[in-house]
Amino acid sequence: MDQGPLAKERHDAAARFVAGMRKQMPIQAACWLKLRDESDWYLYLASDQITDENSDKVYEEVVNVERALDDPWFDPFQVKVLSADDPLAKAALEMSSLHTGRVPPQLLNQQFRRLGVEDAIFYPAPVAA
Repeated sequence: MDQGPLAKERHDAAARFVAGMRKQMPIQAACWLKLRDESDWYLYLASDQITDENSDKVYEEVVNVERALDDPWFDPFQVKVLSADDPLAKAALEMSSLHTGRVPPQLLNQQFRRLGVEDAIFYPAPVAA
């Protein structure tokens, strides 16, 4: 992925991927983040069911869902999974409950400044049944 804005096709493919992952496990927050220290965007998934002990299994599921998706715009190597208690996940959970799509810079800086986030795009939080 280039260093510029996130392509619409990549965003849409990731939305389908997130929907597929949510069928496998609860994902409380899903967002593309561009960190200041990294040249690429990454899709972050946060769940209270992700732990250090099972993250390998979660990444296996990422690959399984990606294979089923079979979309050239989606790269499973740009997915990072986080436990819900990770500081980045906590900030993403808060922001995703308030915003979908690209977050205005002033709101992004309020929530993520100390975490080094340059840009972010959030997917809607799941609707409670």
